[in-house]
Amino acid sequence: MAALVKEGYLVSEPDPHDGRVALFSPTPDAAAKFGDVSKARRDGITDMLAGWTQEDVSTFVTLLERFAQSA
Repeated sequence: MAALVKEGYLVSEPDPHDGRVALFSPTPDAAAKFGDVSKARRDGITDMLAGWTQEDVSTFVTLLERFAQSA
């Protein structure tokens, strides 16, 4: 966490209910970068699935959900 604070990605504030605890929140720059990375991943997945039929995507989602539940 200290490295993320030092690099300007997180802000640390004391917990108002318990001063022994620190609360962390992303900086606006970190939130924007996270949004950029998330969009790039979504766009990449969209590109990968572009040639798939709706049935293929539905089957993939069903199997992926089953996999996640068993993990």
